[in-house]
Amino acid sequence: MAVAIVSKQLRKTDIKKRLTIPSKSLKYFPSLAGKHKVTFKARDDSGRPRKFQIYTRKGKRYLKPVLTRGWLDFVRAKELTIGDKIEFYREEKEQGEGVMYRVRKMEIETIQLEKQIERQADTIVYVAITTPAL
Repeated sequence: MAVAIVSKQLRKTDIKKRLTIPSKSLKYFPSLAGKHKVTFKARDDSGRPRKFQIYTRKGKRYLKPVLTRGWLDFVRAKELTIGDKIEFYREEKEQGEGVMYRVRKMEIETIQLEKQIERQADTIVYVAITTPAL
């Protein structure tokens, strides 16, 4: 089962330099193992393998993780612009064969559908809370 580990609407820095990712997402990527950078592979939505590098500050309390190597190639290939939304997924392979990463640009229809589902979920929760017990 695939689990979204980073979901982000892109900003100018994400398009021009590097992708900043939340520190809490680091635990889902390959271990830094005491280092300040690690390279990993991910497949894009067309199945093409991509190589990315996560980089963090050396010896700082706040790591401030970013995707560097490979990221701008992905931006150009997918023609990403400010405001586009991307997602990274982590997927456990069958029978303990390891982990696979995926990255994709979310299309407008997908984003709108997710928002609709969120609104419906909020409504269902609201109804469940306000319905009197029998």
